[in-house]
Amino acid sequence: MTVLEQDWKRKEYETWDEAFRGLAPVIRQQSVRVAAYTQVIFMQACEDGFASSTEKGRQQIGSQYADLAYKCGIYHQLGKALVPPEYQVWSDDFTEEEAAVYRKYTTDGRALIASLQEGALLAKEKRTGVTDYTDTENIPWQMQRESCQQHMERYDGSGAQMERLRALDAGDLAVALFSMDAFLGGARAHYSPFGKPEGVRAKYAFIRLDIGRRSLEEALATPRAEVEAMLARMAAFGDGERLRVTGPGGTDMRLNVRPFTTCSHFIDADGGMAFLPPSETSSEVVPGSAQGVIAVDVTVGQFYFRNELRERFGLVDGPVLMRVEEGRVVSVEGGRMARRLGELFDELPDECRELVELGQGLSRMTPTGLTGVDESIIDTCHFGIGDGMRSGLHLDVIIRAPRIRAERET
Repeated sequence: MTVLEQDWKRKEYETWDEAFRGLAPVIRQQSVRVAAYTQVIFMQACEDGFASSTEKGRQQIGSQYADLAYKCGIYHQLGKALVPPEYQVWSDDFTEEEAAVYRKYTTDGRALIASLQEGALLAKEKRTGVTDYTDTENIPWQMQRESCQQHMERYDGSGAQMERLRALDAGDLAVALFSMDAFLGGARAHYSPFGKPEGVRAKYAFIRLDIGRRSLEEALATPRAEVEAMLARMAAFGDGERLRVTGPGGTDMRLNVRPFTTCSHFIDADGGMAFLPPSETSSEVVPGSAQGVIAVDVTVGQFYFRNELRERFGLVDGPVLMRVEEGRVVSVEGGRMARRLGELFDELPDECRELVELGQGLSRMTPTGLTGVDESIIDTCHFGIGDGMRSGLHLDVIIRAPRIRAERET
């Protein structure tokens, strides 16, 4: 039975903590993660001098607001405490009426934060007996209110959030930082990791979705010169060139590749965009050209077949040896993880065994067992198995300290 807002007793909150406890546990957990990311990105923006070309930018982007940035992240979904529990987490099967209830949390959240700010002043005055003349339009209060209202205020690209983005100058910076729930719940219709929203002139940085705070901090600290050197090195390989890839774990592969490509990872001019942190540069493997052994000594990626998770895998429990002949995996040897991987391949069509990709990471990070992070580590490379569009499977396996060179150099 559908429970809509008129059937639910709306609660009034007197304190920040009380309102935060009104959020569903999963929303509180998301908010803590987003707060950590927000603070990291904010401090990086301060260090790099982003938005310093305007008076407003100079006022708001300063390291003195680092703690405030964290609080903005913590409370950016606070309006959901005013939404029935059934609608605090987006669901693709919401009716139009249910979706409207969910989407009210941004504008309602701004009003809630304003009332909490003013309530704190009144409580202080009552406690001390001294009238507080704090300007309610001060920067910290504005930032807290706006971080709530601007969080997915509109999903059709026409609301105040998008209007503000489109009003920014080419020298301003917009950072797209979403929880997975918010992105899948509607944001992806208008915000892309690899392209700017229509009509936005400002610099645009999209922060990858599947990365933890430690990994994000490590990756953003990677010297730019190292990233550029790796990109140049991989770009030097010609179309169809035969490469040899070796690694200390026992990898020894020969394969022909197409040119290496990547997305933009730096903003060097007004209006530019970047996907952050730097992820990978990758190449299509010429079908049938791969030969040798892949000794997976970092991570076996999550094993999805036709969008169904068959096995999570992660950091290896010992070397996973994959023998490749004429471009296909013919055997998998090793411990428990290797045996399970071999069983999964045996259950699937033969085209799922095809080696289709060679990728090189670009950022300095510690391995986590998560594919998106580990394949982006500059001290790793990865092999992609299976064409996801054609076979329903794409599996990444990751090795450490690879040496990649043209076969003519060996």
